[in-house]
Amino acid sequence: MKKSLKTLNYAGVVLLATALLFSCDKEESTPFVEQETFEVAELKVSDETEMISEEVMNIAEDVYMADEVLATSKFSYNSDFLPDCVTITTVITSTTKERTID
Repeated sequence: MKKSLKTLNYAGVVLLATALLFSCDKEESTPFVEQETFEVAELKVSDETEMISEEVMNIAEDVYMADEVLATSKFSYNSDFLPDCVTITTVITSTTKERTID
């Protein structure tokens, strides 16, 4: 009888400890929501950065294409990305070629 009560007490303590360990899981669920929100914000910034980078690359290719067309042919080149009011200033040194788009 004493042995079965001791086993029952031991089983009760183990059951109580297990219940306490698994009940603490609810407190850890809030950081995951904050992390997910942070990841969504990071993705939005990443998308905006990628779109801006693509736009700058398109403008750079457009300026390069205009330079090539003007250097190799008698035709004028109309830009797809730059408005008519844009002026492109070119400064050539012995080692570099710098273009400024105003």
